[in-house]
Amino acid sequence: MPAFPPGGGGRALPVSQHRAAASGGLTAAGLAFGLLALTGWSGYVIIARHGALAGFGPFDLAVARLAPAGIIFLPLLVRAGLRDLGGIGWARGLVLACFGGPAFGFLMAGGFSLAPVTHGAVIGPATLTLATTLLAVVFAGERPGARRIAGLALITAGIGLVGAGALRTDLTGLILLGDLCFIAANTCFAVFAILLRLWAVPALKGAAVVTVLSAAMMLPVYLLLADADRLAAIGWDQFALQWLGQGVFAGCIATAAFMACVARLGPSRAAVFPSAVPAAGVLLGAPLLGEFPSAVQWGGVAVTTAGLVLAIGLLDRRQ
Repeated sequence: MPAFPPGGGGRALPVSQHRAAASGGLTAAGLAFGLLALTGWSGYVIIARHGALAGFGPFDLAVARLAPAGIIFLPLLVRAGLRDLGGIGWARGLVLACFGGPAFGFLMAGGFSLAPVTHGAVIGPATLTLATTLLAVVFAGERPGARRIAGLALITAGIGLVGAGALRTDLTGLILLGDLCFIAANTCFAVFAILLRLWAVPALKGAAVVTVLSAAMMLPVYLLLADADRLAAIGWDQFALQWLGQGVFAGCIATAAFMACVARLGPSRAAVFPSAVPAAGVLLGAPLLGEFPSAVQWGGVAVTTAGLVLAIGLLDRRQ
């Protein structure tokens, strides 16, 4: 999943970076960074679902998503200043961590434990875009145009198709519960993204605060409660895959890569990469995990992707 949706919080790009993006001089590097970010976000969906199928619980998956990133980002936050969390302040930092850290991590992990990879790949990015836009309308005074409203309508329809495609086989209601977890998780992250914007918190600093505070809260409890025998039975190689794939690659490298992509291509062009997560996640995850969507769900993937393209603004003429 994208760490920060396009148009979210953070400072404006320096003028020199805007000029570089407009000139196209660094387009090749920008595309490479964007593809790296897309790989990380799509990989997160696949690796997390693989971990759930392998036997990891929601706590295992949530810690794997947040703790490694917190350890890596700790030097950045120390350099920025722990006393006031780099100028963000402890009160705001804890609020950001609440929505962007454990709440998001546990709910996403719960979704992956209950629902197939198609649901995580589609419902997650779609809900994030939908919720972020609605919150921006309410709290930031944005007024989306007709094209974005049409995109949001398509996103909603796509989520419905993905969920409806599982109704005939979801005899226990667990897949529906997993879908609700994905919706709740990404609504929490949308609140986090809007707060970054309203409080003018740079994206990388926001990531550092959330992951460091999350690791500080979760790691001690995890070390006390973790069942080493159970983890060994699953396989320490699987444990390493979760920590490296989720926490290091998706949580850190993909985040930094997307920021570098935005700096080189501009936010509008860079937005193509998060919009491609549903299609990429399903196309890669279905054969790898053996969870192939139904025809209705494939339709949901297509409709959601089209909605994201419209809602994010990839067809705007100003590009």
